[in-house]
Amino acid sequence: MCNALSHGRAPGITSVDRSLAGVPARHYTKHCASGSGDSDNHAGQAMRPRIIYFHGGGFVVGGLDSHDDICSEVCAATGLDVLALAYRLAPEHPHPAMFDDAVAATRAILGDGNGPVILCGDSAGGNLAAATAHALRHPDIIGQLLIYPSLGPDPGTGSFIIHAEAPLLTRVDLHYYLAVRLEGPDKAQDPQLYPLADRDFSRL
Repeated sequence: MCNALSHGRAPGITSVDRSLAGVPARHYTKHCASGSGDSDNHAGQAMRPRIIYFHGGGFVVGGLDSHDDICSEVCAATGLDVLALAYRLAPEHPHPAMFDDAVAATRAILGDGNGPVILCGDSAGGNLAAATAHALRHPDIIGQLLIYPSLGPDPGTGSFIIHAEAPLLTRVDLHYYLAVRLEGPDKAQDPQLYPLADRDFSRL
């Protein structure tokens, strides 16, 4: 389905696949006017924010290729480097495997000395972006861009009701993905699973 909806990579964007703390990643860079695609080689670029992108897919599907066009568009529109992460997926790797990957890779990026980051993700990726920000509370995490994220445990409020029969992602689908991710009972008070369950919202 992702391939059917994709409209290709944005022009002027190059990428390199790499590993961050053992997590597969793809580093997107926008070509500069000089013709070089490596922003790190240009004065004044090193301390610009980078975007860490966590893909959606219910923690069950998705990866570097499924969101390649989206990440390239974000890179093209902002001019910022984008680092997309391919965290482990359920059911082979239930919670907290994907959270652990998100935190480990983000910590590795923060530790490279190349400046601040913005955490970004859609759906399941928005959940991981928020949960990672809560876990690390690092001063170099300067923003969160959460695209229709799943943040709280209460299925009886808000969008769970209003959009219960939304195209491509129904309330029943959400329950299924959660069950697959958990491989056990729900953990409504676990901020690694539900960022809104956290009691401390300082230093985010």
